[in-house]
Amino acid sequence: MNIKTVKEGLLQTGLKNVVYFPQLHSTNKYAKENNLQSDNLVITSNQYEGRGRFDRIWESIENNNLTFTIVKNFQIEKKDLFVVNFYVSYIVMKAIKEIFPDYMHRYFSLKWPNDMMIKGKKFAGILSEVQNINSAEKKFIIGVGINVNQKEFSDAIIHKATSLRLETGIIFELEDLLCRIVKEFYSNFNILSRKKELLDIWKSNSFLMDKEVRFRKTLDNTEISGKVLDITEDGGIKIESVEEFNTKKITVYYTGEISFIY
Repeated sequence: MNIKTVKEGLLQTGLKNVVYFPQLHSTNKYAKENNLQSDNLVITSNQYEGRGRFDRIWESIENNNLTFTIVKNFQIEKKDLFVVNFYVSYIVMKAIKEIFPDYMHRYFSLKWPNDMMIKGKKFAGILSEVQNINSAEKKFIIGVGINVNQKEFSDAIIHKATSLRLETGIIFELEDLLCRIVKEFYSNFNILSRKKELLDIWKSNSFLMDKEVRFRKTLDNTEISGKVLDITEDGGIKIESVEEFNTKKITVYYTGEISFIY
């Protein structure tokens, strides 16, 4: 990672500081432990303790992928915290679609709540953490992991993980892609105040609507089968399941995982 190129490319974005490590346990963890303030960017070429949702390990080969954290303050109500996750998904999607508009239009999709997919395989994810949750201005620690040039994955995830290189055959310049994403992040804040528009864009790029899925509930770790009806205005996923005696039940979930899509 040529950090000089990155810093020069992001001079006019609004970032106050770029912190780079050749290797680091976790960019989110570093941002929290060092109490980094808004408009800091933490990058590493080798994140060896990265975590996703449910504390899963994020596999990443050194110098192949993008693993970074943006710290940013937003004035957002508690009920709208989910908007930031949707915003970052939108930003990553926007940056990559500008490189491959036709290909990504056909094969890219968003998976609730924070995954990005190509041809049904995950290549990117977001882990957002919020501090000062009771304040008007909340601090978001936004971790992003993108499989960019990685060609091999462990047996445990090879059937469900991919990378931009595997899908397009192109070796990407990590610095260029990172700068594109961060510039988009700082250039589109106005859509955060247009929640319905952002939600509509997100839903139009999701492959989940009307799909039959298995859904793992966070609270008790049980699974249900059902059909995805909608993503609600407050960021939940609305699922119709079949109960005893063939009765249908509609439930909105705010945490959990879609584990299988029929």
